[in-house]
Amino acid sequence: YQRRVRGTSKATMQAHRLTTAPWTAQRIKREGPACIRAAVVEDDAPAFAALVLAFNKCRAGEKVLREAGIEPSGAPTNNEADGQATRHGGSHSRRSGPSKDQLADWSRTLESLTKYTGRCCERFRGQEFKKVLLQLVAEAGGSTRPSDLRKDRHLPSTLNQRASQICDEAGTEATCECHSAGPHSVGERVHQFLVQAADAGLSRVSIVTGLGGHGGGGTIRQIMPGLLQCEDLVDSFEHASNYAALYVTIRG
Repeated sequence: YQRRVRGTSKATMQAHRLTTAPWTAQRIKREGPACIRAAVVEDDAPAFAALVLAFNKCRAGEKVLREAGIEPSGAPTNNEADGQATRHGGSHSRRSGPSKDQLADWSRTLESLTKYTGRCCERFRGQEFKKVLLQLVAEAGGSTRPSDLRKDRHLPSTLNQRASQICDEAGTEATCECHSAGPHSVGERVHQFLVQAADAGLSRVSIVTGLGGHGGGGTIRQIMPGLLQCEDLVDSFEHASNYAALYVTIRG
């Protein structure tokens, strides 16, 4: 993506958002590229995420996404469907996600993003964050129920920062877990996390997206680079060694 001077594209984007017309293949071919560009230029993360979701539903949309440097998530493969069945009481087959080669090919499509700097060479240890956070919460006498852990998993709370610093994940100082987020709400979650991290004086944080090996095509992993590109607080970002997280440098 290339940033452009703000101008008339904002009005154009508003017109596209307000219309109730469905995203047919013909409409995507005609208006899709301009809408994607406008969402990036106007730093409109919710619109960007909505467009990616809509365009993933047909081949015309997938072509537009690829031309914009976004690898479509597509439909679940047979192996991914098996993983989904396992979660709902089906067979105990191993969940399947994208291969290393597929992830490497996908990451190369992100090179047009001006804030993306590639892949970090340090080994990803994201599972340790969950363990350390749970231990710290328990030691503090807090509840470890998932609903009570949301603030500490999604925002740079004191416990979140302590757990992140103990784990020392590539020098990150706080962690936002987004792999279980919905595609329509993840943009706001990341924005709030970045705002609070900046207010706390943090300079490097981790955004965990997962790989998408749980019955889907990795939608959160796919849309997160574009969301970070649109965030004014982001100076740069890079992938973790296994592509399951993004390390973000906050603009000082």
